[in-house]
Amino acid sequence: MITQPAPTMRTSADADPRPEALDAATARRRAGDGDASDVVLDGLWRRLGDVQALAGMSLTVPAGTLVALLGPSGCGKTTALRVLAGLEDLDAGAVRVAGRDVSHVPAHRRDNAMVFQAFSLMPHMTAGENVAFALELRGVPRRARAAIVDEHLELVGLGSHRDRYAHQLSGGQQQRVALARALAVRPSVLLLDEPLSALDAKVRVSLRDEIRRIQSQTGITTLFVTHDQEEALVVADQVAVMRAGAVVQVDTPRGLYQRPRDEFVATFIGATNRVRALASDGIALVEGWGPVPLLPGSAQGEVTLLVRPEHVRVGAADSRDARVADVTFLGTHAQVRVALPGRLDVVAQLRVDDAASLRPGDAVGLTFDTVPALAVERSAADGVDVR
Repeated sequence: MITQPAPTMRTSADADPRPEALDAATARRRAGDGDASDVVLDGLWRRLGDVQALAGMSLTVPAGTLVALLGPSGCGKTTALRVLAGLEDLDAGAVRVAGRDVSHVPAHRRDNAMVFQAFSLMPHMTAGENVAFALELRGVPRRARAAIVDEHLELVGLGSHRDRYAHQLSGGQQQRVALARALAVRPSVLLLDEPLSALDAKVRVSLRDEIRRIQSQTGITTLFVTHDQEEALVVADQVAVMRAGAVVQVDTPRGLYQRPRDEFVATFIGATNRVRALASDGIALVEGWGPVPLLPGSAQGEVTLLVRPEHVRVGAADSRDARVADVTFLGTHAQVRVALPGRLDVVAQLRVDDAASLRPGDAVGLTFDTVPALAVERSAADGVDVR
């Protein structure tokens, strides 16, 4: 069984998030030469009516980094962001920014700025006036505003759009203005609540890359809420996965994808095949496929092995009567679904050239790469038995 295509990941996020791995501006801020701030969400609890939105949720956002808060709808990620912003009360727990407890500080006194999912520009104001209005609310003198407005519209690539109204801007341009407005007040913490979800696919990719560039350039501590796995893996230094009001794993994008802590993370981030196996002493055995090393925390005994499609190899036919069910061209790669007798399918992700000769009905053989995989307890109706 497969859940979704394998995601791409931002290369610079693969390394450990240390100053030497970052640009000079971010490193200086993390070292204290700047205004970035650590954010600590410590044991947050919040109930909204009958829903336990946060259930002991804890997370640290290191100064100068961009952390993506990722999870399915209803997991509590937006509630956590609103608590940090001061827009939602806490039942228990603490919020600290730069070591200061701000749990009960009103929103207007917290040094945050937020960009929302919905386009939130004042329709009767130009792009420049929208940015200047935020500065006015922060008490910035009129004579200083123009230069700050110009600087931040240039930062988001809209220097020539200063005098345009919201209805004269595309959706992506409106979100760029909203981002410029948030950055112009020079907040300690930038909060992004699904800022790309209302945009079409091509604009989303362009703007997410701009957000990454701007965050790296400014070094501002950023919490980015999203339900889009690829978006989180591409844009973030670290990704925190939420489920049922709590964080279940925090890691770099590569670490999260390659070393999921449990079944939820493994199946939520990327795609998986579920293959029945026998596991003991850190090795899973699938008859005819060879041993597969296991990740820490894997189940033992009769298990379901979670195998990424890119770690499945399609080769010459063998005794298992595996046959190609279909081949799907996906641009950068091909997805090959292989049917096994009386069982669920196995999906392989291959290079386009490697899949070019495969046709539905072709007899093939399957092997796994010997990379560590997660084994979970087997359920009665679960997985592919390839014996």
